[in-house]
Amino acid sequence: MMSDRVATDRFIQDLERVAQVRSEISVCLTKLAETINQAELAGDSSSGKLSLERDIEDITIASKNLRQGVFRLLVLGDMKRGKSTFLNALIGENLLPSDVNPCTAVLTVLRYGPEKKVTIHFNDGKSPQQLDFQNFKYKYTIDPAEAKKLEQEKKQAFPDVDYAVVQYPLTLLEKGIEIVDSPGLNDTEARNELSLGYVNNCHAILFVMRASQPCTLGERRYLENYIKGRGLTVFFLVNAWDQVRESLIDPDDVEELQASENRLRQVFNANLAEYCTVEGQNIYDERVFELSSIQALRRRLKNPQADLEGTGFPKFMDSLNTFLTRERAIAELRQVRTLARLACNHTREAVARRIPLLDQDVNELKKRIDSVEPEFNKFTGIRDEFQKEIM
Repeated sequence: MMSDRVATDRFIQDLERVAQVRSEISVCLTKLAETINQAELAGDSSSGKLSLERDIEDITIASKNLRQGVFRLLVLGDMKRGKSTFLNALIGENLLPSDVNPCTAVLTVLRYGPEKKVTIHFNDGKSPQQLDFQNFKYKYTIDPAEAKKLEQEKKQAFPDVDYAVVQYPLTLLEKGIEIVDSPGLNDTEARNELSLGYVNNCHAILFVMRASQPCTLGERRYLENYIKGRGLTVFFLVNAWDQVRESLIDPDDVEELQASENRLRQVFNANLAEYCTVEGQNIYDERVFELSSIQALRRRLKNPQADLEGTGFPKFMDSLNTFLTRERAIAELRQVRTLARLACNHTREAVARRIPLLDQDVNELKKRIDSVEPEFNKFTGIRDEFQKEIM
């Protein structure tokens, strides 16, 4: 009993220490953002800005997240990878839209609540609106053809909607965890921007892929451009793994199935291994999971306590729980350290580029600018002609 009490006291002290460190680092990040912002404002009226707006935004968001103590998991991936099916299996109820359409066309935040409800938050000053789940599925699901048409017209599907909040009594969400379901990436540029723009407001990524389409060019591009080097923890969920067997000429051929699965594993390993290294340690087996979300969902709909062996969910949930209980604080601080380091490096590089320019004669700089203007105008003309041709 005494040892249990000591362990409990130590655990509480650790939590208090983590909260204190979060608060201290949040203050430091705020000061860093303010310093860079003041420099930008001063430069605007003298030597010019250094274009550090992105860095200011990144560390301001990181500071806010540390103060709030919320840990967000972002479900990210191409369209039709089964993101909402995965979430429904996780919840144990067919709650979120998960048909052949791109599903929800708005960013959806899943957070803990004693009762199930959906609230739509608007960006035009309108009061939040509560909906039942049936209306939510119907109203905020968009057809692919309609999405493409809106993209061509450079319009958003729901320009007045900021995001939706789904509250649900899920045990996983009780300790300050939020799961963010993003619209499919491989759909329209406007929705890509919405999803990828939210990466900086989250701490870990659940990147949903599909066994039948291993590591597409688009997926590799997203990882390279938006995930790499940002200090984020990424769990890769290779969905529909059960369909590997179904794609074989003879589904009962054990050797053929094993060979096909091994080939897929080699492809995923070659493309994802670099995102599964922490402090020089390879943790690939703790970050890449072969799942069958539809099988897990079917079982849980019949019995919420169903055995999910063979669907990949038990192994994934064990790894996620270990991460959230033992590594969450470290992951948060690793991310903000990376963002702060990037901001400092970008500031140094921008200053280093600017100093030689300040030593040059203003008239000489104007001449150099004027000398390239004809070429710039030529490029603009070529672009306009090309746009006319492809329209």
